[in-house]
Amino acid sequence: MGAVRQLVKCVARNSGLAVSDQADFVLAVQELVTNAIRHGGGRGRLVLRLAGDCLVCSVTDTGAGFAGLPAAGSGPPPAGREGGRGLFLIRQLTQSAEIINGATGCTVTITMLLPSAAS
Repeated sequence: MGAVRQLVKCVARNSGLAVSDQADFVLAVQELVTNAIRHGGGRGRLVLRLAGDCLVCSVTDTGAGFAGLPAAGSGPPPAGREGGRGLFLIRQLTQSAEIINGATGCTVTITMLLPSAAS
């Protein structure tokens, strides 16, 4: 996992992502990768790219996806509920998070706005 974190950190820095947002982006990507390994079949595919004024990360796995997701903008999961905090955290750390469940797996895509677009 250390190599993935270093790669994402390097891409975030080189893309021009604000220093204050880089750690949040790396943490969000780490959570996506961890979810793919833990719940999505043991592996996944990570794609980092620039799209206009955003740094985008998509993680795709071969798992069953997510069922019964709370709506974006809802609060954290109840204290007694197991799981769900990772997706809540991802939504708090990034500008957007999109989850697509498909017949062959799940893709979660997150975005971070680059500083040049924020001004």
